[in-house]
Amino acid sequence: MGTWNTPLLSLLCKDPPDCAPLWLRTSGGRGGGGRADIIKYKVEKEKEKEKEKEKEKEEEKEKEKEKEKEKEKEKEKEKEKEKEKRRRRKRRREGEGEGEGEGEGEGEGEGEGEGEGERRRRRRRRRRRRRRRRRRRRRKKEKEKERRREGEGEGEGEGEGEGEGEGEERRRRGEKEKEKEKEEEKEKEKEEEKEKEEKEKEKFCLFVAIFTFYLIPRVLQMPISNIKVTLIRHRFPCRQCFCSR
Repeated sequence: MGTWNTPLLSLLCKDPPDCAPLWLRTSGGRGGGGRADIIKYKVEKEKEKEKEKEKEKEEEKEKEKEKEKEKEKEKEKEKEKEKEKRRRRKRRREGEGEGEGEGEGEGEGEGEGEGEGERRRRRRRRRRRRRRRRRRRRRKKEKEKERRREGEGEGEGEGEGEGEGEGEERRRRGEKEKEKEKEEEKEKEKEEEKEKEEKEKEKFCLFVAIFTFYLIPRVLQMPISNIKVTLIRHRFPCRQCFCSR
């Protein structure tokens, strides 16, 4: 019945052999290992499976806890970033207030100048960006208008001659392509004809070789050794049957 590594095969035999696993041969010597041992084995295996499932569940719970901790850390980082942004905003507001209100003394006047200088720089940058955008838009519009005018001129009376010239060029290209295709077809036909001629020559050479080196010696009752020599000399099938060999 094959190997005795499965409990189902052990049920078929009351007296398991020496090659059977240890749990079949225990509890009663050679004749032991009955149905009770099989049930115990199954129960133990089921318990092991349950333990493995519990371990997997615990591992999944630990992974979920780690993910939650990572999410909490990310939230804390985001909160810290928001706090830093708020602090920066407060500092900017405080610097602007000092520059506006406390402009009587020397140090206060310098603070005002610094705040106003920053504002002017920002305004200049914004104006430059706006000017660049306007220039780009104008250039795009001008280019589109020029393209439309060129297309209309070619379609109307000014571009009639150009349109005719383009049509003639297309016709010439089409004719050249057709001529090329015809030439390629002719070359393919020539190659096919050459292949057919070569095949016919091979067939003729085979017929001549068979007639000269097999049929004639058979009729004349020549020995086979002479036929072998002639075939080796001519390297059968020979394409040079009419040579001086």
